[in-house]
Amino acid sequence: MKISLQKQEQTGTYKFNGQIYYTRGIEAEFGDMTFKLIAETLQLIKRLVDTNTADYFQVAIADMENGKKIKVYIIDDITHITFLLPSEY
Repeated sequence: MKISLQKQEQTGTYKFNGQIYYTRGIEAEFGDMTFKLIAETLQLIKRLVDTNTADYFQVAIADMENGKKIKVYIIDDITHITFLLPSEY
């Protein structure tokens, strides 16, 4: 699995350092790879945080080994970070 972030629509100063939550859809889609998804996505977002440009809403694309591409929304609500599928938004 390879993770990439889509370009933000706007910039912000969000820190993405709250409690992490993920939906049942994320767990069903990624299974044992859920924690890898979270860790790698947060590493990519940290680059934006370090430059004070991270918006509260991020979109990641997971390129799976089987060729499937899965879009994931990541939302920083200051006290918590939520990972969810677009269909769960």
